[in-house]
Amino acid sequence: MDYKLPDGYQPYRELDFCNNLLSGVGVPLLFNRIPVLLIGKGDLPRVWLYGPTDPRGTNWNQVVIDNRSINPIVQVVLQPESGSVSLKIEKSEVLHITVISPDKAKVTKLDFRPIGIDIHGTESELNIGGTWLIQNYFSNSTVAFATASAQ
Repeated sequence: MDYKLPDGYQPYRELDFCNNLLSGVGVPLLFNRIPVLLIGKGDLPRVWLYGPTDPRGTNWNQVVIDNRSINPIVQVVLQPESGSVSLKIEKSEVLHITVISPDKAKVTKLDFRPIGIDIHGTESELNIGGTWLIQNYFSNSTVAFATASAQ
């Protein structure tokens, strides 16, 4: 592992990641050895997101830090009444997460194609680079899904 997780980040014990259960997993998504998505415990899910800073996707920087956008095209929508957090890029929802219990959250919408990662999913399925993943179980792993650009 050649990356550092943020201070205060504590993953959910269980994360329903587009109908794939992650139990005891620290990093849901690693791209080019960068933890591009982290979903941490809180009253609302706490989100950290990296995005590319160049067209080739060689360099990456944080665009969301603990539910706070640091990029003007990324909007974080906090919905305390439903226990949800959404991320939008140019008004298009790219991520939706809801707290189920203090130890469990559910990702019901994911579409990272606008930031150059061929990963998208719904409440019922996940697609990574053209491969569909449905009802898989990942337990006690550092990383659930790791992929890289084809350069």
